[in-house]
Amino acid sequence: MTKVNWTPEKVERVIELIMSGFTYSKIAEILSKELKTQVTTNMVERLVYRKGLRRIIKKEDKDSEMKYFHPPRLPMDDYLIICDVHAPYYSEKWVNRAGIISHLLDVNKIIIVGDLFDMHFISKYYSEYRPEMGEEIEWTEPFMDWLDQFDFIFLIQGNHERRAGIFSDGRIQARFFLRIFGNLVMKNKFKFTNYDSLEIGEDWLLTHAKDYSRIPTRMATRLASKYHRNLINAHGHFFGMTYDVSGKFLCIDLGGLFDISKIEYINLRTTSYPFWKSGFGVLKNGFIYLFHDGTDWDFWLSLYKGGKYAKGTRKKTKKDGKKKISGRQGKTRQVCLRHPQENRLEASP
Repeated sequence: MTKVNWTPEKVERVIELIMSGFTYSKIAEILSKELKTQVTTNMVERLVYRKGLRRIIKKEDKDSEMKYFHPPRLPMDDYLIICDVHAPYYSEKWVNRAGIISHLLDVNKIIIVGDLFDMHFISKYYSEYRPEMGEEIEWTEPFMDWLDQFDFIFLIQGNHERRAGIFSDGRIQARFFLRIFGNLVMKNKFKFTNYDSLEIGEDWLLTHAKDYSRIPTRMATRLASKYHRNLINAHGHFFGMTYDVSGKFLCIDLGGLFDISKIEYINLRTTSYPFWKSGFGVLKNGFIYLFHDGTDWDFWLSLYKGGKYAKGTRKKTKKDGKKKISGRQGKTRQVCLRHPQENRLEASP
């Protein structure tokens, strides 16, 4: 083993790396490259001891039992971004719009920014129309079939997914319920995180923040200013876009794919909160495209009919009660149909 001549400059470099938070093993790896000679972890530890630096706390290696927290990160890519589906109380119209737009723009990866499931059957809040677990699972199946068409699916935990832990006092986590609602967890293309945020590249942060404001874009603006990222926020069920106070970062409330007519508490109780607004987004080539009530849907449909994005003609076929739309490069995107179910929010006589 080569002996290292620890000059004052090299010792200063070791101290600099320690203060930067690197582990001894990582320091040894860095010095081996810089000095072009083998430096072991043991050599770094002995140097620290000889130089009287024993009071420096040794940072735990990553393979230790200590848990380190950092939101997950995905590489910059093209993604369909949706949120607040609240299945089975989703809007077939908005789900199908998201499917058609992703098909037109050739986007085959999807991110759900929390509240994919409503989990009303285990809600701690009083309900006059609480469904059984089997009913929620059955009513959610059409959406899960639609979701299964994407090549990559990433779910951020929202407050409704967290209901599983609250209901079971932490004994059952949301990821176990995913096995009940569908077999997506058994496939490599489905990813779930119990964080309520997700980074995309260096510039974007997606959050299902715990905090809530009745003023649209208020939470997104505050979070963008805090984290210095373009920010897409869910949970509020509002839609809007602005810039933070610096004028550098986009602040977006993404709306959701919910169907207001199916949500019990917003219909049976009167509040002063603003009406919910639906919407979704597509991150394409680093740019965000937003879709909402003000979108010219006829324009996007004309692109499809005109063949600008789709090759061949638009055709529909029926198979097993499900429609399919065939288009670009022979791909198909199944249309999510309304599942036959009782309207549990009928007004009492």
